[in-house]
Amino acid sequence: MPETKVCSRCKRSLPADKLHFYPASNTKDKFHSACKECEGHRFTQPRVMKNGYMICCKCGKGFPSTSEYFSKKKTAKSGLNGRCKSCESSAHKAYYENNKSYILASVKRYREINKEERREYYRANKQRKLIMVKQWQRKNKVRRATNNRLWKAANMEKMRVYRQTRRARKENLPSSLTVEEWINIKAEFENRCAYCGKDTPLTQDHFIPLSKHGEYTRDNIIPACPSCNNGKNASNPFEWYPMQSFYSKGRESKILKHLGYKNNKQQLSLF
Repeated sequence: MPETKVCSRCKRSLPADKLHFYPASNTKDKFHSACKECEGHRFTQPRVMKNGYMICCKCGKGFPSTSEYFSKKKTAKSGLNGRCKSCESSAHKAYYENNKSYILASVKRYREINKEERREYYRANKQRKLIMVKQWQRKNKVRRATNNRLWKAANMEKMRVYRQTRRARKENLPSSLTVEEWINIKAEFENRCAYCGKDTPLTQDHFIPLSKHGEYTRDNIIPACPSCNNGKNASNPFEWYPMQSFYSKGRESKILKHLGYKNNKQQLSLF
């Protein structure tokens, strides 16, 4: 077998080995006529370099040949995947986005078919799983705190709904308000305070206070600025609002219409 081989496309003389040419069983020299680079391969350098670095076959960048930068792969000579973890993650995300409906359908189908087996496995490994989760949480305490903080900052509306729902459930009161309903309520009041009409960051105000058994539903929540919400506190809205300098008969009618009041009757019996 010749030591070198001329590529049929780029006409370069390259070593006749598997690093530069794909194997072929139907040729005399047992290699393709075109080199790997001409056939779309991104590199012709050795993956594992002498100084302990490894080149990613996707992006062509060099990284230390350790499991920190490359996933483990038993079938590879180096024991590591040819793609770096960053490229591998990007490829997995792209595949998921392109095949999302198929993947979700497959997962749902698998869970339905193996429902009993999954329950048995969970019961048998419940304690072991809890131990593994606790160990991971201890090792990644800072990471978890950072991720939680970032998620809460990006999902303020959800956090507001979750906190209020928890409060209502602790009092055994109805709690059915959703994030979408809260967004629609704010839009109904043009993203302004329902009491004073200010265009400021809004909070969720229980028209009938939680301490008076006011439920956490669309029929009892209105948008209010922090000043009005704190000023009203647990007061009777029909007594507190007319006493304010910013009282408006039109805004009061709009509030009562939104909450479904007729002749000031809806939850007044709670007082």
